[in-house]
Amino acid sequence: MAVVAVLAVVVFGGGDDGFDSDSATDEEKFEHYEARAVELGGESSMTAGEAVAVAESFCDNDADEMSGRVSLGLAIRELDEVRAEIIAKAEAYCPDVLPLVEEAVGDTESGFDPGSRIRGLAATLDVRGNVGSDGGSISFDTEGSDDVSGDAYTNVVLMLTWLEAPDRVTDRIESTRALDGTQESEWSTDNGNFAAFWTYHPDDGLSITIYTD
Repeated sequence: MAVVAVLAVVVFGGGDDGFDSDSATDEEKFEHYEARAVELGGESSMTAGEAVAVAESFCDNDADEMSGRVSLGLAIRELDEVRAEIIAKAEAYCPDVLPLVEEAVGDTESGFDPGSRIRGLAATLDVRGNVGSDGGSISFDTEGSDDVSGDAYTNVVLMLTWLEAPDRVTDRIESTRALDGTQESEWSTDNGNFAAFWTYHPDDGLSITIYTD
């Protein structure tokens, strides 16, 4: 997957304290990281001794790797905690990667954007082109008997799983017939509300759009 190069001018989320990562000492960076993580509703996950080495590997991440870090974090912690810790780390040690962080977990100040979950996994699956212009939706058109160049169905399954679609939704998608026409469903999670509409025909495959609700 391609490395995303980002050039940006960043205004720090905790800007009132005058913190400047470029001129800060290691001690000042760690103090900012700890305070900012708590301010955003989480807590720090590393000691001062671990911080420099951990931050160095973190700062080398591209967009896909950043999304992967979020995915791994969500396996053991709540989204708000993962979001707080990763934003604080970026602000303290490498503010130039904040655009990548925001793509993965949402804007640093306005709160979590559920659409960032769609964009984050789309980056990991290398299907950014499927994301809608609003940034809060994604469409797939899978392979059918007459259309062998479509999207992989596994990507649909991965996206639905990532967005915590319940069994009632996935079961309904899997059982849809051509004569059923356009189907719709929605679901709510602690990490956002989502909806989908889709059609299926064995010749054309599954056509589905998943979006924030």
